[in-house]
Amino acid sequence: LFSICFGLFVCVYCFGITSPFHSIFTSLVVYCLMKWFPKQSGYASFVFCMLYVSLLHIYRMWNYWMIWSMDIAGVQMLLTIKLTSYAFEYSDRYSDQLQQMNCCELPNIIEWYGYVYFFPSFLVGPTISFDNYRTFINSNREISSDTLKLGIYKLIPAMLLLMILYCKRYFPIEYMMTVEFSQCSFYTKIWYLILSQFIIRCKYYFAWTFSYACYLVCGVNEIVNGKQTVS
Repeated sequence: LFSICFGLFVCVYCFGITSPFHSIFTSLVVYCLMKWFPKQSGYASFVFCMLYVSLLHIYRMWNYWMIWSMDIAGVQMLLTIKLTSYAFEYSDRYSDQLQQMNCCELPNIIEWYGYVYFFPSFLVGPTISFDNYRTFINSNREISSDTLKLGIYKLIPAMLLLMILYCKRYFPIEYMMTVEFSQCSFYTKIWYLILSQFIIRCKYYFAWTFSYACYLVCGVNEIVNGKQTVS
């Protein structure tokens, strides 16, 4: 319940009051597919989620062409990975256990949405499998102080990426549309293009790296794997 409430709050805060509709709706459809069509739920969920996130991208391109905006499409891409991965896991597990005359049960709806809105893997990532999520929230093991060291270890490249972002003022992409830039040599244009685009991408690299550092500090990696590892 905490994951659901906190995840919904952050979603509304970042993207608006109507933004949770997408994650609630797609998660419910995938849950129903696994419940009613367990053997085919993997491919069915993949097709549905990919079509849905494609429509979100088309809508964004149609309404915000050449304009940067932060919308729910990024979250939905991450959710597509989570939903389709578990749908395939469940369909494979169902097929195997069906041959052994065993029952493969779905999580209840509250646990399912708790997994969907689990904050360390909701807005940016990294993704986490449902089994690892269940292991983490049901664990009584205390998180060791070494997890803080792992988080700090990951914060170092994140801070470096943040520093690189300050160089954007020296390599603006608007310069490439000037007459002065058109008169530069071919190799100068290529290097300027590569460098300026790399600096722009650093804001996404920073978000992913910083998010993974927070993920490590939560202790998920330690509890699930039983040891400290950094990837």
